[in-house]
Amino acid sequence: MAHLNRALDQAPEELALRLIGIEVLLRAGLWWEAQAALKPLRSRYPDDARLRWLEWQALVLHPQPDRATVEAALDDLADVVLDDDQAVRGLSLKARLLARVGRLEEAQASHAGAIAAAGTAPAWIQAESHYCHGLTCLAAGDQLVACQAFWAATEVRPASYITQQAKQRLQAVLAELDDHSVMQPFATLHERIRALKKLHKDSVTLAGFDLYRQGLAAAWVPGSRPTETRLATYRLDEILPENARALDVSAEQGFLLLGLAERLAHGEGLDPKPFNTELGMAAAETLGIEHIRLSNQSLEGFKSKKPFDLILACGAHASSELGAEALGRLLYALCAPGGVVLLESRGIRSTQEVEPEFAENAAVIAGVGFHVERKDYLCDDGINKREFRVLRRQS
Repeated sequence: MAHLNRALDQAPEELALRLIGIEVLLRAGLWWEAQAALKPLRSRYPDDARLRWLEWQALVLHPQPDRATVEAALDDLADVVLDDDQAVRGLSLKARLLARVGRLEEAQASHAGAIAAAGTAPAWIQAESHYCHGLTCLAAGDQLVACQAFWAATEVRPASYITQQAKQRLQAVLAELDDHSVMQPFATLHERIRALKKLHKDSVTLAGFDLYRQGLAAAWVPGSRPTETRLATYRLDEILPENARALDVSAEQGFLLLGLAERLAHGEGLDPKPFNTELGMAAAETLGIEHIRLSNQSLEGFKSKKPFDLILACGAHASSELGAEALGRLLYALCAPGGVVLLESRGIRSTQEVEPEFAENAAVIAGVGFHVERKDYLCDDGINKREFRVLRRQS
């Protein structure tokens, strides 16, 4: 905001800058300041559609808007011709205005139309359609459906400022639930996570827009990389034996192990950061999973009496202090005959290219006694294309 104010000082007549400033105020919920800033501009530019749009957004945020003013805004909005993406936003805005005057059935229908039409829109508009739906449900007192809508907004990739707002709203609603709500266990989990962030503030590493590195829908924990999407792409459940033993050597929050828990007899995850492991164990406890264990051991110092049917080693070639060949030999020693190892490249903030060193490192690791059973690509965070390889240990 300081940079914007300096820009306005240098170009006080630049309307585009003032529109950005008003948008910032609205995102911060400062509707009264936005209205005050809009008033002189509306007098000066009475036909500017952008100003009318911001005026309607401010009206939606008003705690007690005048009914006649809202109805007039709805009439005006109906007469505006919008392009495809803005038409989606128009449906969401219409729904929010309808809800402000108690026309809830019409509001829900408009939200449904926005969500359906948003399928080909930019990701942030898709997320916004769900987020606005959540706000209407929350105002109507339907906390459960509001949580579902906010969660849907957090799942859209790539993430945006809407994702962050939806996560904050989701956490706020969970914190207000009564003890008898079906969501109460997850409210307790989020409360524990907030305490863990304070306790382990030096080991908290977040992705963009305040997301954890991994997300787990089953625990209502939003993350940059959705576990369910990853597992559906890896298809590890198709090749795991019954009662499999799994080790994740780059576990972070351990959500891949939790996502596979139904197929595992035992799982262990390694991560150096206490926040990650304690968050994962808290999620496991909430979900009633008792056979997954996360610890702060290093891979180099890890010992196991029994080998593992599956070793998850996503990014391990880059995070381990070992070279590729030494890492491969260690993974071979920990892997059961006929077991599999999952390797995955790091993200380089490109949806087209993958980490250039990955293929060479993966080939070296495979060369110690594995064959490549499958390789493919995914872009689960909408920002980074990653290559992964499933290696099968030869007897």
